[in-house]
Amino acid sequence: MAEKKKSNLLKNLVFLVILIGAGVFLFMQYQKRQLIMRENAATELFNQGNNDGALAAYKQIHGRLSGDDRARLGGKIALCYTTKAEDPGLSVKEQVVLYKQALEYDKSCVTDPRLLKLIEGTE
Repeated sequence: MAEKKKSNLLKNLVFLVILIGAGVFLFMQYQKRQLIMRENAATELFNQGNNDGALAAYKQIHGRLSGDDRARLGGKIALCYTTKAEDPGLSVKEQVVLYKQALEYDKSCVTDPRLLKLIEGTE
C-alpha cells in the first residue's frame, strides 16, 4: 500500500512538472508571437513612409531581443535613420547626426567612403 502511494505521488509529481513545462513553453511562444506582430506593425509603418513611427516601434522591440534577432532589428532601425538622413530638406549637419545614429545600430549601413570620412570628421 505504501508503494502504491509513492507510485501515485511520483506520477503526480511528473505530471505536474510536465504541466508546468508546457505552460512555460506556451507562454514563451506567446511572447515571441507578440514581438513578431509588433515588428510586422513597425515594418508596415516604415513601408507607408512613417519613419518616425517605425523607428519608435522598432526601438521599443529592440531592447527585448538578443542575438541574431537583435542584429536584424538593428539593421531595420539603421535603415530608418538612413532613410530620414536622405531627405534633401535637411542640412548636412542634421544628415550627419542621423547617419551617426544609424551606425550605432548597424556598422554596415553606410558604405560611401566620402560620407564615412565626413561623419568621422565631425566627431
